[in-house]
Amino acid sequence: MNVLNFSNFDLLAVGVAIAATGILCFVVFLNDRKSVTNKSFALFALATIFYGVVNYLNAHSPSSSPTWILWILRMTIFSAVLHAFSLYILFYVFPKPAVNFSKKYKFVLLPVVIGVAILTLTPSVFSQVTVVAESGVTNPERGPAMPIFGMVVTFLIMASIVNIFRKTFRASGVERNQLKFVLIGTIISFSLLILLNVVLPLAFNVLIFIPLAPVWILPFIILTAYSIIKYHLLDVKLIATEIVAFLLSVAILVEVVFSEGVLLVGLRFLGFLVVLAFSILLIRGVRKEVSQREQLQSLAGQLRQANTDLLLRNRYLAALQELTGEITRSLNFKKFTQEIVDGIANKMDFIGGVLMLLDKDDETLKFSAISDSSLTNRAIALVPKQISDYTGNIKTDNNLTVLAMRSGRVQLGTELAGFISPPLPKGVAAILQNAIRARAVIAAPIFSENKAIGCLLVLSRTPKEQILQAETQMVKALADEVGIMARNLTLYEQLETVNNQLVSANDQLSKLDKAKTEFLSIASHQLRTPLTAIKGYLSMVKEGDYGKLPETMASPLDNVAVSAERLIGLVNDLLDVSRIASGRLELHMQRTDIVSMARDVIQEIKPKADNKNISLILTAQSIQEIFVKADGEKLRQVVINMIDNAIKYTEKGSVTISFEKTPNKLRFMVADTGIGIAPEDISQLFQRFVRTKEARLVVTEGTGLGLYVARTTIEAMGGKIWAESEGLGRGSRFIFELSLAADDYKEEIINVAPRQDYAVN
Repeated sequence: MNVLNFSNFDLLAVGVAIAATGILCFVVFLNDRKSVTNKSFALFALATIFYGVVNYLNAHSPSSSPTWILWILRMTIFSAVLHAFSLYILFYVFPKPAVNFSKKYKFVLLPVVIGVAILTLTPSVFSQVTVVAESGVTNPERGPAMPIFGMVVTFLIMASIVNIFRKTFRASGVERNQLKFVLIGTIISFSLLILLNVVLPLAFNVLIFIPLAPVWILPFIILTAYSIIKYHLLDVKLIATEIVAFLLSVAILVEVVFSEGVLLVGLRFLGFLVVLAFSILLIRGVRKEVSQREQLQSLAGQLRQANTDLLLRNRYLAALQELTGEITRSLNFKKFTQEIVDGIANKMDFIGGVLMLLDKDDETLKFSAISDSSLTNRAIALVPKQISDYTGNIKTDNNLTVLAMRSGRVQLGTELAGFISPPLPKGVAAILQNAIRARAVIAAPIFSENKAIGCLLVLSRTPKEQILQAETQMVKALADEVGIMARNLTLYEQLETVNNQLVSANDQLSKLDKAKTEFLSIASHQLRTPLTAIKGYLSMVKEGDYGKLPETMASPLDNVAVSAERLIGLVNDLLDVSRIASGRLELHMQRTDIVSMARDVIQEIKPKADNKNISLILTAQSIQEIFVKADGEKLRQVVINMIDNAIKYTEKGSVTISFEKTPNKLRFMVADTGIGIAPEDISQLFQRFVRTKEARLVVTEGTGLGLYVARTTIEAMGGKIWAESEGLGRGSRFIFELSLAADDYKEEIINVAPRQDYAVN
């Protein structure tokens, strides 16, 4: 018949305490690994487990060797120091997620604790152990440092209790309830620990409670777990899973208690450790699943809120479109502003609106329009004077309306007085707010051409905290409409004035336009047409259409052909300059393959480079095509001009054409090894009729119009062009940049405005 083995009940008690402490340790730590409080709790739990194991081994030593017993005693004292210090750290940071440790902690307390902990492992605390052979009783001899150990541990425990007591006393509400149970558990646990593991052994030589040290920590663990379950201390979840894991571990320990024989006890204790590890992994997996479920719930909530915001935004946009569609057709600004504030009340579910605008002196701020409703009319009747008699000053007043105008940002507030006092007295503003029952005010600045001209105030029934971003954006959109309308009316007035002036100047402009048209016609037909004919006849003569030419005539005819080509280019440049100055330059913007264009131009102009033994290099041989937004014909003229100039002003070396592509832009560069450009000349290159001194010495011909036309053309296409050079004799780089064209880019026509300034910015 099997007899129950009760000799292992102390092992059961210690095992239960260690299992509870270990499981709660991992639950708290895994809940928030970054929190210093959670880390400190885990450190305290591990120190508790270490202290409990060493105490148990001290009471049930597997060896009677004095050396073994001595070191177990020292490890017990050592673990007690760590246990007390980890408790102090926990209550020092508890319950904050992050803490900065003081200098006293870093440079006084920490070194002292480390020193005492090391001291416990030396003969200064326990010098030796004597084992009585007959009884097996051990008699440790205490060293001189034992009182130091006692004082330090006592100080750490008392300081910890004072810390948690102070934090509990200062806390309120739920946090106070959380800390209250932690405080009670701490007092009970460490009172038992001091009484049963310090006072009784030292004063009365009662040693039976020493191996049960972890059990005395159970009140702290139980009450902390209760605070977690009841009051969500440290925001820890999964307590149900922890309880199941704990009960499973206890069940295995019970088997250990009722086991006979060292081997069976050892095997079942090993099983207990495996179950404990499995429990911790189970808690970790369940926690991950709960976290994912919470994330899904959070995303679902965000989606619902986004849908609500979208519906509200659509409703506001529809109301805004309806309102602005009705009022923007009016040229009466006063009527327009009144319809704006009335629409705020009638179409957008607000109490009403107030429009404040600057006077002509740009300082005085006046009430321009207020929503016309029975509620607002009753409220305004309470004001002692006419509302229009109250005026503010944007330079001297200091309220949220002025702040919105100065900062350019929408302002929110709960008190109407914060927006309209001054000019209204605060008491009057408070009476108005009570009469209309406004709970929040939105102030959106009104700008016209980057200048603040007023502010739109919207009165809401919704508390400030519940006002949505869509509502503030809608108010800002309305304020922008007011600014646009104000600008349009100003422009309309200016346009009327200019029209009157234009009537008197119209006859003179008609005469000038007629003269300009005649000039262009003469230049086109009387200059370019004959030159084209000359070029054609020269080509026919050179090709032998009129008989074989003497060899002596070849060179003169080549010179004549070059001169004719130069004259045609000159006429074209003059016509382009005339079109630019008069605003008649028209660009047909298309998707243009600049790589193909560059290859064609290089092929066309290569004989000139070969005649001068200059290498013409295209670095983008592998690039098939790059499309930009450009007028193909005009861009080709620019590319020809840049490459031709590079060849023209390079005596030896090379001319390199390259591309640099960014996500939105294309940079085209022509680099040469020619005469270079002086730094002071670069800023003048793109003006009309400008050629550098060095350029005139190398090539006497030229008008200085090519780069000016190139600059105007590129800028009209939305790009920019510039030149770079390290100095004279060091070559130069001419670069332009254009926007890339998407696949769905459609052709557009741009009429380039007349240019009156020819300086490079």
